Amino acid sequence: MKLGTRVSVMLAVLASLALAASGAAAKANFSGAWVMDAARCEGIPRGVAQTLTVKHEGDRVEIELKVKNPQGEQTIKDGYTLDGAESEFNPPPAIKTFTGDMPTLGKGRRTAKWTPDGAAFVITEFVDVKTLEGPDTMKALRTWTLLPDGKTLTVEQKSQTPNGLAMNKRVFVKQ
Repeated sequence: MKLGTRVSVMLAVLASLALAASGAAAKANFSGAWVMDAARCEGIPRGVAQTLTVKHEGDRVEIELKVKNPQGEQTIKDGYTLDGAESEFNPPPAIKTFTGDMPTLGKGRRTAKWTPDGAAFVITEFVDVKTLEGPDTMKALRTWTLLPDGKTLTVEQKSQTPNGLAMNKRVFVKQ
């Protein structure tokens, strides 16, 4: 192969690699201290305040959520691995729904994975609960999205409970 042809081939390969790299989206990093902006939330009762601390490295997200309401304060610690693999987790002993508490029946199952654009991740959970009619399974779908400004985080949740569909949207502002 002639030198001019080799140089042309090399330039074409380098240009292709540069184009492919520019098209690959960098994944969002959710790390930080966040405060819920109640005025921008949907489906959250009045008088509820939430703060969220997130430690995010690679595909691992660790959270500490503090919830304050007229009945008191609760701290929830949890973590997600964003690899799409199913894993077990420990749900709270009773899951609060819009019609009351439902005792859980052991461990829950979840998957967590990135969206294709890398700006969000989706968590799908299944939890076995005890109802008056007998055992049932609750399903929850939560989508965490970091807006391009890096200062606004939304967490949208849809839960299918034995009592029906429940939805909410929480908006957090980075501190």
